[in-house]
Amino acid sequence: RMVAYKVLPQEMKKHPDIVENFFREAKSLAQLNHPYIVSVFDTGEYTGNYFIVMEFVEGEDLKTLAKRSRRVPLRIGLEIFKQLAQALDYAHSKKVIHRDIKPSNIMWTQNQIIKIMDFGLAKLLEEVKTGRTLVSGTPLYMSPEQTLGKPLDSRTDIYSAGITMYELFCGQAPFTEGDIGYHHIHTPPRPPKEANPEITDELNRIILKCLAKSPEQRYQNARELYLDLKALER
Repeated sequence: RMVAYKVLPQEMKKHPDIVENFFREAKSLAQLNHPYIVSVFDTGEYTGNYFIVMEFVEGEDLKTLAKRSRRVPLRIGLEIFKQLAQALDYAHSKKVIHRDIKPSNIMWTQNQIIKIMDFGLAKLLEEVKTGRTLVSGTPLYMSPEQTLGKPLDSRTDIYSAGITMYELFCGQAPFTEGDIGYHHIHTPPRPPKEANPEITDELNRIILKCLAKSPEQRYQNARELYLDLKALER
């Protein structure tokens, strides 16, 4: 079968503890069995390269989809985010946090289902030390607590999902200029319905709840987010 083959970056191979964590993470990822998450089939070592073999997904990532259509139609966007919330709810129930949810990490297949990629890999990057502590993640999508280097729980993924949702519906992420980290921590986002008048008051509320600065004010789990998105269909 056709598969995707990922190799541990060169600089990470020098750290035995990173290699050990790589295999441990991959084994825990192999336990994730969900239609909206890319499956991990195997891990191993070949000619000095540590690899992970994953399901090959045909389609395009959400970054490409958003660029092509500028703003993703509400109907498609809602379907994407209902699926994303279900996948996150499942992964979090298995004690797996993604830490780097963003449009380029989510595939949209020809069958109109999402496939989330790179679960757990952000945690490995977090553990690489090159004389300094690296905060993993992508600044445009990082929660305030992740930006500050604080301990993370599943609510960091809900924040990043909110940023992703905002970008797809509005054509760009809420914070794109200046000190992005500062904005995530301090600046209230512009209400998404101001950028896209097609967004309903309820959808506007849902997105802004995901983007609350304090984890306590966000959805406490992805199931709550899914139920609110599902209620929009009525």
